[in-house]
Amino acid sequence: MQMHSEETSPSEGKKVHDQKGRNFPIKSEETSQPIPKTSTKTSSETSTNKNSASKDAPRIPYKEVIDYLNQKTGAHYKPSSKANQRLIKARFKEGYKLDDFKTVIDNKAFDWQGTPYWKYMRPSTLFGASKFDGYLNANNLNQTRNTPASGGYGGTVDISSIPDD
Repeated sequence: MQMHSEETSPSEGKKVHDQKGRNFPIKSEETSQPIPKTSTKTSSETSTNKNSASKDAPRIPYKEVIDYLNQKTGAHYKPSSKANQRLIKARFKEGYKLDDFKTVIDNKAFDWQGTPYWKYMRPSTLFGASKFDGYLNANNLNQTRNTPASGGYGGTVDISSIPDD
């Protein structure tokens, strides 16, 4: 489309007309606003900032939980195991903390040491949804003496030399 311009009176400003004779007024420079550039390109990209979510969420101590279990049982469970991480993460989402996991491990160690149940001292048993809260609230440890309140070991056990962290 070819445009031609023509001068008009100063009060009217300039007019532009196309080949069909249509006139288009042009505003004076004093009143005109810049026309924003537009693009016909579309973007289907959406950005998600994974770092912002991870900064807000507390770190889940997979290694600390599994290392504590391994220390108590002599086992070699891996903190990097997806199955172990899934169980621990699920309990953390329910509001449990590192100390709760340690209490569960301690309670069941006291209950099951020297019994056929010792073989169940594993993440899938201890950290499962159906039993975790019950194991946590069993309260088998006499906190003042660091010994089991009942069952478990054949005699008195001093666990004060075992670090909690």
